Amino acid sequence: MSDEITKVNISIGDCVLEFSGSEAFVQKQIDEFKGLIHGKLKPVKAGKQKGKKNGGEPDKDDDSTKDSTFDKYPNVIDYDGDTINILKIDGKNNADKTKNLCFIHLWAREKFNKNPVPTKEIRKQCETHGCLDVPNFSTTLKKIDKRYVVVKGKGKSQTIKLTSPGRNQAKEIIESLNEES
Repeated sequence: MSDEITKVNISIGDCVLEFSGSEAFVQKQIDEFKGLIHGKLKPVKAGKQKGKKNGGEPDKDDDSTKDSTFDKYPNVIDYDGDTINILKIDGKNNADKTKNLCFIHLWAREKFNKNPVPTKEIRKQCETHGCLDVPNFSTTLKKIDKRYVVVKGKGKSQTIKLTSPGRNQAKEIIESLNEES
């Protein structure tokens, strides 16, 4: 039995998807994610390294596959493996807070290739942060500069996503809030 492990890292933006284990295990993962890999991701590196085989299962204590994107902004975003928690928002009024929260949430969700985002997720974040203005929520989202977001649909099926300038705007908001702490 060989002690070699096959390891493949695939990068998209600031996120890295990593498969390691037996060659068969890695190939199976690549086949399952083939549509994403060929459509949206680009391989960074692939190779074999010596190490102990663990039956193709990732080591539960191995932090190498955890996303470090949110570690760059510990004062603004926390990701617990399931949920994106926005720790800090800013704004003069509820509309400003809703817009900023929207930018932060969309940026964070984009790191998991989850676009477009249902506006009900933004609504839930606003409830959590006490800035939800129920009668004006939809209007507030529609008033965000069209250069930054694309809003589609109506009512409960409405979705929203960032544009390229919107990503830059979101990152500026996040970096500014992170520095303030």
